[in-house]
Amino acid sequence: MNRIEQVRNNILEAIAESGLSRLKVTEKAGISYQHLTRFLNNSTGGEIGIGILYRLAEVLNVPVSYLLGDTDKSGEYKLTSCGAQIPPEWDKVMKTVMKMDEREQEKVYKMLSTFIELMK
Repeated sequence: MNRIEQVRNNILEAIAESGLSRLKVTEKAGISYQHLTRFLNNSTGGEIGIGILYRLAEVLNVPVSYLLGDTDKSGEYKLTSCGAQIPPEWDKVMKTVMKMDEREQEKVYKMLSTFIELMK
């Protein structure tokens, strides 16, 4: 799934969970129903910018970063690689590493780099 498809899916999911109709969401966000529908259906002229995503996020009560696929609905960042979400166990490890001081992080990164080179 590419990034645009992920954004579409996240918008659809957030709309479904909001309990609002697409029409009500577009009215509250101040965008046309047709514009959102064209985007969601991947139709010509269906591009949306960050301003519209921001307004949709406000109406749907989710972070813009969730609509973009970078965080969960609470705003907690998800670890991804090349568009694919990394397993939750790895996410926990990386969050632990990010709490380390820079010298300790450097040791972990060197170890991982060595491991990656060995795997090639």
